[in-house]
Amino acid sequence: MVMLLSFSLSLSLKIAVSIRPLELMVKEIVDGMCEVNVMVPEGSNPHTYSLTLKDRKTIEEADVVFILGEGFDGWLRSTAPDKVHVLSKDFKQEFSENVHIWLDPVAVLWMASKIRDIVAKLDPANAEAYHENFCRFACTLYKKWESVSWKPDKPVLEFHPALYHLIKRLGGKLLWITSGHGESLSLGRLRKLIAECKKNGVNTLVVEKDVSYGIAAPLIEALNPRIVEVDVLGWSVESYTDLLMSIVHTLETSE
Repeated sequence: MVMLLSFSLSLSLKIAVSIRPLELMVKEIVDGMCEVNVMVPEGSNPHTYSLTLKDRKTIEEADVVFILGEGFDGWLRSTAPDKVHVLSKDFKQEFSENVHIWLDPVAVLWMASKIRDIVAKLDPANAEAYHENFCRFACTLYKKWESVSWKPDKPVLEFHPALYHLIKRLGGKLLWITSGHGESLSLGRLRKLIAECKKNGVNTLVVEKDVSYGIAAPLIEALNPRIVEVDVLGWSVESYTDLLMSIVHTLETSE
């Protein structure tokens, strides 16, 4: 029995991913059969993160590495081009429009199916299990998403447009203060945002956990909005479905 267990464990894959949402997706597929390591730790910015020596060793030992794509975590691609898989490859238009595609349930199911196919090819002995895990994940996510009755009846104001695809799927409109890290807020844009928020009765500002929103001070002074924090990277949850639903619940109850 001990020998059999050791043999089974030796067959498991070592998987590295760039960010926490991808870790949650991969874990849905492998369900404990593989070792999964995330590169960007909690509290760090994925756009500007620099790999440590420990990270490089993890990548070197990994059988496969999953990233979103150039413009977000492309800095990982050059470290091991032979084992890196870009999950946004077939969602190029949506990804170039806004890189936060892990908050689009449709894109997530597509990416999850790619993860399933890749790990099944690398580990054919467990291919059926990976497929069953994917089907279970897809059914759970679909049912949860279908149960969402809330639709934004006014624009959602966010500091940084991480919720772009999620709000789009919900049929709403997203307003954002800055589209990039380090971007300044011009007086003209500030006036337009204030005017649109007042026109539509927007009184909530959504900010991301661990992201400074200091440049929003003039807008906050003008509107005095309620500040609502969302964890778009999912460090406070244990499953991808919980990540998506927790954000929807936060938005719904903040109106």
